[in-house]
Amino acid sequence: MEKNKILLSDALNAYQSFKQLAELQYNNFETAYKIANAYKDLRDKVEFYSSQERKLMEAYAKKDSDGKVIIRDGNVIDFETPELSMQYRRDVYNLQNTEVEIFDTIVVNVSDVKDNLNCFTPIQLISLEKLIKFKYKEDD
Repeated sequence: MEKNKILLSDALNAYQSFKQLAELQYNNFETAYKIANAYKDLRDKVEFYSSQERKLMEAYAKKDSDGKVIIRDGNVIDFETPELSMQYRRDVYNLQNTEVEIFDTIVVNVSDVKDNLNCFTPIQLISLEKLIKFKYKEDD
């Protein structure tokens, strides 16, 4: 069976919402187990992205006298030339659009969730659409 594939950008967008889902309690061990394993898989994808992005910063960004990347105002990266800035942005874009294998879509019966699912916003639920299918009683 072929695994699901998503873009790294989708993994990044879903990560915090998925983490929140992983922190809920479930009445069904199988559902909790699937979510735990899927969360670890998703976390690995996010950590991979972060490590690759750091490598790109190291390769393209301007560095201080100690060899550390110069970041201003908490999130603005300095570059020696506009060309290096453009190449960095292109490479980050390509990284974000890298397709990665991910766990199969998990079906979560809402009745299996012990905690209250009302803590999720519509935007968070949208970020989970490629990873989770919520099933309601009337879906039987």
